[in-house]
Amino acid sequence: MKNKKILGLMLAGMMLANIVPQVSFAAKGVDVQRIKGNNRYDTSIEISKHAFSKSDKVVVVSGEKFADALTAGNFADQAPILLTEKAGASSDLQKEIDRLGAKEVIIIGGKGSVSESVEKTLKLQGKKITRISGNDRYETSTKVAEALNAKNNIVLANGEKFADALSAAPYAISKNNTLVLTNGKTLPKGVEAKNISTIIGGKNSVSIKGLENVARISGKNRNDTSIEVMKQIGTTEKAVIADGRDYPDALSAAPLAVKMNSGILLSDDSAIDSIKSFIDKNGIKQVTIIGGEKSVSKTQ
Repeated sequence: MKNKKILGLMLAGMMLANIVPQVSFAAKGVDVQRIKGNNRYDTSIEISKHAFSKSDKVVVVSGEKFADALTAGNFADQAPILLTEKAGASSDLQKEIDRLGAKEVIIIGGKGSVSESVEKTLKLQGKKITRISGNDRYETSTKVAEALNAKNNIVLANGEKFADALSAAPYAISKNNTLVLTNGKTLPKGVEAKNISTIIGGKNSVSIKGLENVARISGKNRNDTSIEVMKQIGTTEKAVIADGRDYPDALSAAPLAVKMNSGILLSDDSAIDSIKSFIDKNGIKQVTIIGGEKSVSKTQ
């Protein structure tokens, strides 16, 4: 209860702006800011504005389905990740792409995730369109790896659920590795056991014969796993906190986390004690919260 009150005070008094700095632990001197929009699509745009003054390319993924979108995090060191509705590219999305001065739009996922309408609209704006997709989320992830010329040093995470993959992307980039998804029981086609460097998640998430000796980063749940992953990224004075119950905010936040040389801590009401403890013990000086109070509340 005490920790909840402390973090509640840390977040209390935040104004209803998209980026609101200068909220801190009085004793610890932790600066806190919140980046949010009116919805997941606006939030991804606000993150982009915060992290990038310009970018030659952007990544566009579905804001409705996580399957193909998860491995977009592999581009987090290159471009912002913007969410789109399946039906079409909104005017706000188009404006942000123009603000960035992007010449190329990389779409992750098939037309069932990001429609042809989105592609045509952006092409009419004079953008080069590169679509990376496979027959399923696993093939899409291997095609992303191929597009990045990454055959070795694969970080493996479960693609049936989104949480571990969200934590994995900033870690993979920090180690010059590439995230690939698995169904948890078999390796995706074209990926060999000798190329797997790390597994993110417990044995209930990934248990594949031949990978028994591969390094594994995991915790007792998705929140603790994100903390354990953060520890392995290395020394940092910054942290990003996003809702661990859904994927959009954390996925969009990957480029910001990479720019901060940090990872993403996945939060919910049950995770506050462990997150607070991690922040205290590791000398975190700056915390960026992603999403509105329905995603990460003042009481968390």
